[in-house]
Amino acid sequence: MNHYQQNRTRLANITGGLIVIPANYKMEMSLDTAYPFRQDSNFYYLTGVDEPGWILVIDKNNGDYLIAPKKSTQETIFDGENNFENISGISAVKNIYEHREGWEKLKKQIKTASQIYLPVSSSKIDWQIAPNPSNISLTRKVKAIKTSINIKDIKPNLAKMRSIKQDYEIDLLQKAVDSTCETLRNVRNNLKNFQNESEVEAAITGKFAIQYGVCHAYEPIVASSKNATTIHYIKNDSEFRNGDLLLIDAGAYQNNYCGDISRTFSIGGDPSTRQRDIHEAVQSVLTKTLEILKPGISWRDYVAKVEKFMGEELVKLKLISSSESKKSIRKYFPHLISHSLGLDVHDPINFEDPISQNMVITVEPGIYVPEEGIGVRIEEDVLITKNGNKVLSSDLDTEL
Repeated sequence: MNHYQQNRTRLANITGGLIVIPANYKMEMSLDTAYPFRQDSNFYYLTGVDEPGWILVIDKNNGDYLIAPKKSTQETIFDGENNFENISGISAVKNIYEHREGWEKLKKQIKTASQIYLPVSSSKIDWQIAPNPSNISLTRKVKAIKTSINIKDIKPNLAKMRSIKQDYEIDLLQKAVDSTCETLRNVRNNLKNFQNESEVEAAITGKFAIQYGVCHAYEPIVASSKNATTIHYIKNDSEFRNGDLLLIDAGAYQNNYCGDISRTFSIGGDPSTRQRDIHEAVQSVLTKTLEILKPGISWRDYVAKVEKFMGEELVKLKLISSSESKKSIRKYFPHLISHSLGLDVHDPINFEDPISQNMVITVEPGIYVPEEGIGVRIEEDVLITKNGNKVLSSDLDTEL
């Protein structure tokens, strides 16, 4: 039984019902040109299939099967035929149906079922991000077949499963982290050769592609000077000035798993006393956070402790007057200390559950002072172990 088959079996045992999961579509960039394809992570977790348009059906009582995407003659000429043998070998799904035959089978199951599990997506646009159209399309199609069927969201079940990493996932994450560490080390060692942010981004992209054959897990942040005080700065087009700091947040996307590491380097010459003090404050919060990070701690308590650490450092830096003011702390540290990491750079997780063994999360304290043009973040990728944690990104030091 391969990993994907094991994941399907575990999911079926949790729900016991009919489950349908769609792959992503290709997304239009312009006319008949698509953006680079990125598979839906839940679909990949359950199949290992990295192609668009497929549909997975999990039925504990009657067996799993895949429905192939419908392809016109022109699509087949340009993109190739659906390779059932290859898909079956990757996914360990034995039963694969052509589009029409598969949907006829699924329709019969939907009509006799009182309940179905789907990845339900809202149609609401948040942060200028459009929702997943394959999920919305599938839900509409199921409702059109049987309006009275009870649709339950499968995503919370998958989030619970995916938040606890299996051994093979930890190995794959370590590879992505190692590639990221080596790439950022290469940038730091050659920093004097770069004149601007875009050259650094190009060097990271080239190292990922040429040496590791991978791409970015997300749009990299290469932010010098005041740009680093914008948390998700991705323009990466400013010239360097001696004496500035450079914040890099990047991650390799390797074997469908993500690295996510941040470091802050000094551009030319020695950093100022103020820059060094802020960097040391961030390093102090990182050290203290790793000391408390272990299985059993609730996310609420974890965040509260980190806010206390950060508040104490911000008082020392004379940025705030009281470490008790959450609003004041969040002015200079506006993002979460951690998120889950896996197939997605922000992997799904239930923050109501305690931090648990075999979670892989980031730890990323940062201090951002726009009025001084200084932004510092240090981000590690961390495995929660039986009694504590292991920093997967420890191969890259955090020196300024």
